[in-house]
Amino acid sequence: MEYFPENRFKNAWKAERIVGSSPKAYNFYDKTGRQLSVLGNHTAEIEKLKTAPENETAEQAIKRLNKVITLLKENKDLDEEIIEELDILHKPHHIKTVTETELNTYEKHLGVQFPPSYKEFVLKHGFIKFGEVNDFNRMLFSEYNVLSDSLAYWGIDSEKAFSKETKNRLDKIITFFYGDEGLQIEWFHCFDYNTLNPETGEVSVMDFCQDDSNTPLENSSTIICKSRGFDKHMSSIVDKEIEMLLMEY
Repeated sequence: MEYFPENRFKNAWKAERIVGSSPKAYNFYDKTGRQLSVLGNHTAEIEKLKTAPENETAEQAIKRLNKVITLLKENKDLDEEIIEELDILHKPHHIKTVTETELNTYEKHLGVQFPPSYKEFVLKHGFIKFGEVNDFNRMLFSEYNVLSDSLAYWGIDSEKAFSKETKNRLDKIITFFYGDEGLQIEWFHCFDYNTLNPETGEVSVMDFCQDDSNTPLENSSTIICKSRGFDKHMSSIVDKEIEMLLMEY
């Protein structure tokens, strides 16, 4: 018996090492010699969906991710278990519905008004997460908090650790969901009200992980937000999700 590389196909018959690949990678073929592809017959279409188009809305970003998942599920060469994982680990899932009254309560407590691009999305789609079950807690809209208070998670007292100016800027950054807890890549995603556009009510969205704790304003900005900040952020999140999905499969 010869070792056959692990793969995602139900009909793989031959594996051919890709020369020079590190780590090892293989091309797979069925009994007829046809090369198998994770993207199936939709390679060109999925390639176009990997990157957000200009001015994509948060709703369009979610639809783009769902479209990629749908196209992958049409690949009859993929193992049935992989097809199931696409929904379980990557498909956007609804957590709960949220009302305008609830959002207003949060806003009053935090002393801010949420960006229009964010409010429009959550009032229509509610709170969501990527994957019904996953190892990295990729939740959107888990809870709201002031970043200066959230730093206490890592034992940091913002009043003592930073200057008054830094503390004031941290008080204008609001965490609104968690990222990849397991990998410590993006623990908090935040509305940065230091970038508030008074004409549109939009703010930029910044990512914050434990590595940023000593320099918490490194990803912050004082430049006024010129775009629909939440839409731009969701496009970026979906780009990463699609990249991770395709690398995995």
